[in-house]
Amino acid sequence: MNTAVDRTAVLLVNWNNGHECVQCIDSLLGMATDNFDIVVVDNDSSDGSVAHILTWCHHPVPPPGGSQRPGVAFDSQAGRHGVPAQVLEPTATLPPPAARGVRVFIVPAGSNRGFAAGNNLGLRVAGLQAYSHFWLLNTDTVVQRQALPALLRRAAADPRIGMVGSTLLYFDAPDRVQALGGAWLDPRRMLTAHIGVDEPASLIPERPAEVEAQMAYVVGASMLVSAAFVRDVGPMQEDYFLYFEELDWAQRAQGRGLLVGERLRRPHHDEGKLRYLTLEGKELAAYRLPEAPLRLLLFASRDRLVVTSFLCEAAEFAIELP
Repeated sequence: MNTAVDRTAVLLVNWNNGHECVQCIDSLLGMATDNFDIVVVDNDSSDGSVAHILTWCHHPVPPPGGSQRPGVAFDSQAGRHGVPAQVLEPTATLPPPAARGVRVFIVPAGSNRGFAAGNNLGLRVAGLQAYSHFWLLNTDTVVQRQALPALLRRAAADPRIGMVGSTLLYFDAPDRVQALGGAWLDPRRMLTAHIGVDEPASLIPERPAEVEAQMAYVVGASMLVSAAFVRDVGPMQEDYFLYFEELDWAQRAQGRGLLVGERLRRPHHDEGKLRYLTLEGKELAAYRLPEAPLRLLLFASRDRLVVTSFLCEAAEFAIELP
């Protein structure tokens, strides 16, 4: 019988994305395991996300036909009549994990303090002593049935492994790779790029070591971390607010755990906030921010990576890719 020792908490940070969040939950419930709980941290959404997610959990509605993706099973299509779900205060802790069965907990954060702070709140509410692993997953993903089992198998292959990444495929083009688990980093010029970006999914390497040898950090859209990793390295750095926090987390973990990629688990990632542009012959990944007109710069200090910001005319910033 499964116990809390080998159980996983899936952490979803939601902000005004309730409809995509329930599709993510639907695909999680369709996986070939039920040895996990789902914690949705809502960063003060104004679109009724909390009520929508709670209502959907009690009365699941199948997703639109266009949401179907290879290897993904939506549990609502199997006739499930609902999943246990409740809203918790941000100061609460989860009830002890059950031996079997998925539970959904929705935690209104009360304010929007960013992606890292939302995940840290999820870690605190779930409890490092109650779960062996935590799967930080974007709400705009859907996952294949073997997603979590494959990640856990890779993590179990070596006790030094603290973080496992995933092959990410584009939601609207599932035959193309967004990232093979992680990205490489040029520390001299502070340039990063996803490994395998835009390559055909049919060419994914059979041996994870081929990808892991290039990996400087795991892409934040899907990160499985062990409780031991979080206890040793600490939680995510919250002053990044959005982007770069996974790079900082990985750099702080140098020498403490392996950063690895898992080929078999493929979330389909909807990059609704990402556009690829061509400007003066260089490829740019341009991100549009939802509100504050900030431009972010990344630079390195001796101890950690730092993001600073300054005002600009447009609420947009760009990362130059090599």
